[in-house]
Amino acid sequence: MLGDATQKLQKLATTAEKLYQRINELREQVNELRETVDATAEDVDRIGREVERNQVVLEAVAEQQGVDVEELLAAAAIDEAETGTRTGAEDGADAATGGDAASDGETASTSGGSGAGDTSEATGSAE
Repeated sequence: MLGDATQKLQKLATTAEKLYQRINELREQVNELRETVDATAEDVDRIGREVERNQVVLEAVAEQQGVDVEELLAAAAIDEAETGTRTGAEDGADAATGGDAASDGETASTSGGSGAGDTSEATGSAE
């Protein structure tokens, strides 16, 4: 009878130790995941700032070359409405800003770099 109790206690202790180890492993995984999420958020912020800087440069170059950015964005919005298609870059801009690239002036300008190229590509392929 005493031997059965000892075996049960040993089995319980072994199970508890395995659970403790598993909890520690899960805790480490959660910490690593938090670090990854933090690093990803920092990367997204950095990329967002780079996109904004590139937008300013692109708009300045477009102005110097006599390109009407607003006209290109309007053409892209019309083309998008007619074809019902969107590019991955526009979808990504919408997801990042939570808005529609064609209706939000600031967001439209942000996606303007890719929208301008998309318009010429879509126009070129439709001809």
